[in-house]
Amino acid sequence: MRNVVLLTIDALRKDVLGCYGGDPQLSPFIDSIQKNCIRFTKAHSTGPYTEAAMPGILTSSYYLEYGRQKKLTDQRTLITQPLKKGGIKTAGFHSNPHLSSYFGWNRDWDIFYDSMEVELDDKSPYINALQLNLEMDSWLSSLGKSLFSNSIFIWLHYMDVHEPYVPEQKYIEQIDPTLKISDTEMFSIFKDILLDRKVSETEKVTILKKLYQAHVREIDEAVENLFSILEKHKILQNSIIIITSDHGDEFNEHGGLSHDGKMYSELVEIPLLIYESGRKQNIICDKLVSSIDIAPTILNLFDLKPEAKFKGASLLPLEAYVAKGIFGESLDKRGSREIGDEKEVHYYREGDYKIIFCEINNSWELYDLKFDPEEKNNIINHHPDVEALKSKIVPRVGRYEKNRIIVEIYETETDEVVKNKAYGILDKEISEKRKRQCARLIEVSKSVIRQAFNRFKPEEISATWTGGKDSGLSLWIIKQVCGERNMSFPKTLLIGEGDEFQEIEAFTAKIKDEWGIPLHICRNDDVLKAAKHKLGAIVKVSELNERNRMEIEKIEYDRKEFTFEPESFVGNHLMKTVVFNKFLEDHGIKAVFQGLRWDEHPVRFEDEYFEEIPGDHLIPPHTRIRPILHFTEKDLWDTYAAFKIPYCPLYFYGYRSLGAKSSTEKKSVIPAWNQDLENTEERSGRQQDKEKAMERLRQLGYM
Repeated sequence: MRNVVLLTIDALRKDVLGCYGGDPQLSPFIDSIQKNCIRFTKAHSTGPYTEAAMPGILTSSYYLEYGRQKKLTDQRTLITQPLKKGGIKTAGFHSNPHLSSYFGWNRDWDIFYDSMEVELDDKSPYINALQLNLEMDSWLSSLGKSLFSNSIFIWLHYMDVHEPYVPEQKYIEQIDPTLKISDTEMFSIFKDILLDRKVSETEKVTILKKLYQAHVREIDEAVENLFSILEKHKILQNSIIIITSDHGDEFNEHGGLSHDGKMYSELVEIPLLIYESGRKQNIICDKLVSSIDIAPTILNLFDLKPEAKFKGASLLPLEAYVAKGIFGESLDKRGSREIGDEKEVHYYREGDYKIIFCEINNSWELYDLKFDPEEKNNIINHHPDVEALKSKIVPRVGRYEKNRIIVEIYETETDEVVKNKAYGILDKEISEKRKRQCARLIEVSKSVIRQAFNRFKPEEISATWTGGKDSGLSLWIIKQVCGERNMSFPKTLLIGEGDEFQEIEAFTAKIKDEWGIPLHICRNDDVLKAAKHKLGAIVKVSELNERNRMEIEKIEYDRKEFTFEPESFVGNHLMKTVVFNKFLEDHGIKAVFQGLRWDEHPVRFEDEYFEEIPGDHLIPPHTRIRPILHFTEKDLWDTYAAFKIPYCPLYFYGYRSLGAKSSTEKKSVIPAWNQDLENTEERSGRQQDKEKAMERLRQLGYM
């Protein structure tokens, strides 16, 4: 049976490998297997960073083919889908958050290991290649005799070459024995130089490049280890191994660092090797090829029919492959933060000519790579066929806008019965012993609340409310303390993001009246008006009021417009932080009650009942008070049942954790309190997977 292994190495430049003319000491093992390889000298990625590149490799489609979608849309066919139909066992092992289950890349794998559950530190924010090899080794061992009776497809994606560039000392010594640098110093250069793209610091940029090269040396050893594992399991001789990268990395070749939205050779020209143990002679292929050809090649190697949605063609047999012009596309992402509404960038290469279009300033570049391989001499104004080359790109621009989804807000999620039922009371039998336990938990919360009322004047303290179960419990306990002290309920803030469940609006309106809550529903009406109350609408910064324009400057957003998405970088600040700040300012608030729990997410483990926020240029100083930190999710629902506390009906219909409507999915039809609260993720379908992926992205410098 034939097996195929696809190894993608994140951010690996083609020109660092000895077999592509780089330093031979960086890749001795990869160079040593060349006699068994087909080496493609003009292979290109479909994009300059992972989000833009990996759809080309694993779905044979372009990044903007179906509009800009962070998650893997069902419109794309993942390589595992036709493989599954063909009876091929599939396994994926990687540590890139962009390719995690949260973003939908776990579709139809027999085993999918994305390592998002593993706690990592900022200096090494990924599972290293050797550990991924061990995961693969363990899986192969688990197959037993079936390993030899089934064809298998394995995908590994190594992150070791990727920033933050903190390699082991032994690899640094192999690159430059004179370079003496600690892990802390390496990480500081990453934070201070790379994340800010300070190319003027030439000495430190040189150090960054050496650290990158040390990682290349490290990854070469991991590739050798991968081959030894396949040999140990006696499947190397029956396996085809494809080695490539999703994109490259820049070291000031074109004024930048890392891998932003550019289309120059250091980012989009990639290594591509096809290894076969039975091959006795190296074959060099100089045809123009694209990463969209990899998935069709894999199907061909398994003798499966071509997939209709795949844009590429099989590279094998070589003589049958028809070379043609190749495309790449991305968004004009710059710097360490991905904002979410960047303009498009495209390239097209035909023969030795490459043309690039940047939508942000409607600029064109054209390079003759035969005479100008470093792409320094733009000949866009001097080539007779420039219009013909432009015509290849022009029809592709704007597909993002044409496919952008506009969603009307304030739509109902549940049926007519629920719409007329503002809240529910949990009818669940609670023993007297359990009720006493819940009462003791409430007393702890009351003690925290009493301390808060002793520290602050009534007019200086407020509560936040989302309509969810946590803030609802916190609010109910505050109500009890206010009743005991014969004092008025504190001002309560409910932030309207412009993406609410109608059921939450009905619930909060009803409880507000029944409990006598002085509720302030605050929205950034200026932004909502500019977006015409539609998610996905384009908002022009110039149309916003002075406060919002000033806040946009504070977060260093320098575009002229943005897409209205409350969960995005700009949207989150304008729709949540700015609204929260204004409420504090308008009412002279010095302390705020929040409904947060320790067990909700690992990032909460260090939270305290009282947290002093010193304030900075983005937020005023205030105290955050969290009276229900000690409750578990089970404690919470038992308390709701024991004391007949009203809850939003969405929880009865299976929602477990409520947030913005567009980012909250229902993962079960079972009422929240009847789900497996201990062995499943509370925020599955909403924030849990997202927070894991986002935390890893922050560690990698993206957020």
